[in-house]
Amino acid sequence: SVLGKDRSYLFLYPKEKIEKIKCELFSNYILRRVKREPVAYITGEKEFWSIPFMVTKDTLIPRPDTEILVQSVLTHIRDKNFQVNEIIKILDVGTGSGNLSVSLASETDNRVQIFSIDISCKALEVAKKNIISSGYRASCKCILKFQITFPLHIFRGFFKKLKAKFPHIHLFLWF
Repeated sequence: SVLGKDRSYLFLYPKEKIEKIKCELFSNYILRRVKREPVAYITGEKEFWSIPFMVTKDTLIPRPDTEILVQSVLTHIRDKNFQVNEIIKILDVGTGSGNLSVSLASETDNRVQIFSIDISCKALEVAKKNIISSGYRASCKCILKFQITFPLHIFRGFFKKLKAKFPHIHLFLWF
């Protein structure tokens, strides 16, 4: 927020004067919103899986319906009855802000290793920042930038299952 305070602060201190520079910033936010820029890009943040994520124009905005994919992966991990010491590797293709990686890491133990890749170096930088700020750095790794022609089949055998949710396309690759 412009003030760095929550809404309750405004109600508790309605007569507090707001600095001119903050009023100008708020006016700028309003102008950007009038031009239909998403609020998440204006504020630079979007919540997903009850975790705040930094977002920029270099990433897509995490959508609430994508939480179904997180739940699906978690259900798969729990239902498969992996051996106690078995390492579970997950590849997050097109990681963007890293919301899937961090959300999965928040719900799993240290046997789960999550590898995040993206075509955009700028998106990977955002993902890295989100991973570090989340505290799940040990579980999540931003490993590389990949090209659109990157041969995903090279991961066959390294990962038991590959799930990816690209913008507007639901893609499930089973090895």
